[in-house]
Amino acid sequence: MLMVAVPAFAQNCDTVSEEITRLRPPAFANYTQWDEAYGTEGMERISDLSALIDGSVVAVGSYTKDEEDPVYKPLLMRMTPKGEVMWETREEAAAFKTLNRIVPVKGGYITLGDLSSKGKGNGIYIARYSDEGKRTAEWPIYERDGNVDGMALAVSPDGKSIVIAAQINPEGTSGKQYGVLYKYTMGGKRVWRHGYSPGTRSVFHNLQVHPQGGYIVSGEVQQQDSRMAAWLIRVDDNGAIMWQRAYARGDYAGFLSASAFPNGDVIVSGLSKPVGSTRSAGWVMKVDQSGQTVWQRYYAGMFNYAARDVMTYDDGRSVVLLDATPYSLMERGHVRLLTFSPRGYLMNVEEFSEGQGAHAVRLIKGPKDERIVGGYTQVKYAEVASVNDIPVNTYDSWLVAAESLDPYEDPCLPKSFLP
Repeated sequence: MLMVAVPAFAQNCDTVSEEITRLRPPAFANYTQWDEAYGTEGMERISDLSALIDGSVVAVGSYTKDEEDPVYKPLLMRMTPKGEVMWETREEAAAFKTLNRIVPVKGGYITLGDLSSKGKGNGIYIARYSDEGKRTAEWPIYERDGNVDGMALAVSPDGKSIVIAAQINPEGTSGKQYGVLYKYTMGGKRVWRHGYSPGTRSVFHNLQVHPQGGYIVSGEVQQQDSRMAAWLIRVDDNGAIMWQRAYARGDYAGFLSASAFPNGDVIVSGLSKPVGSTRSAGWVMKVDQSGQTVWQRYYAGMFNYAARDVMTYDDGRSVVLLDATPYSLMERGHVRLLTFSPRGYLMNVEEFSEGQGAHAVRLIKGPKDERIVGGYTQVKYAEVASVNDIPVNTYDSWLVAAESLDPYEDPCLPKSFLP
């Protein structure tokens, strides 16, 4: 294991299997194409976003009307390539109802959300919207076993169906939380449902299409010693498990996202908590086509760090969204974009913030390869300035469009010569 005080930017053709880096305080001096916060008298929190071919961005989340409004409601908005709002859809809801994920499809968008029903408990639903943000169809999903939360959404490679990752929380204390996958047609007809319960508590956080077929599911699973270990599963188009691996690290470990290269290698991102530590470290790992670890990196410091999202490039690079939560109100919440070489060397670090409580949950690639970050930012404090007294309706949505990466040619690849 190699312990370094600062990131190393030098190119190296060897692969160091593991590094732990203690991050310096952030320096907010990075150029952005645009950086915008959006909000009204209530709360707006972005949960997911997607870039469209014309350069615009569509985002989903939840909102409340004002400080006195306790009900979360669905929010859908579309922005120009400069970050200006083109239109908003703010739906009314008598009970809890949010949008968590969005994917563009022909003629509009499909979203995944959560809702609450007095008679049926907590469920999830899929909704279809037109290009202009008008809801055209909606169907709920409830489970007899208990409450269900929608976690992730993906369009099948043939474009004819969607796959949903969800989390079932059994009622009562005897049941164990477990992940479930659903496949639905674009018209709302269920194709299959599979539960994944290894006999201990398991959690699904994310779902991505694998370039060689099937899907990669990332999350966490409880070990025999009760610790939560990061969990990576590859399933085929019918939801059957092709392989799965658990990665125990410290007192706790979990994967929040994953992104695959064309050859099937995968970059996963999440967090771990070292034994005896009160702070989490951001965790980035590359695995091969069968889940074997190639390299892994940890990022720690005076904040709680979580590597919330990751995206890969065909040239072998990857960019990770690292979210930093402060312990003290005197510190500034922020996000970092970490750029890695194919062998896991840290090539660049960029810091961004928007106010005291800035957080980010999603990282996507724009049509011109700009790196677009979506999240939320705290806009004011409660009367008593302690972490526990900050109400949940004091956030505005926040989006950042960072510059695209410079062209890159891997110097470690064999050179081809003309005859």
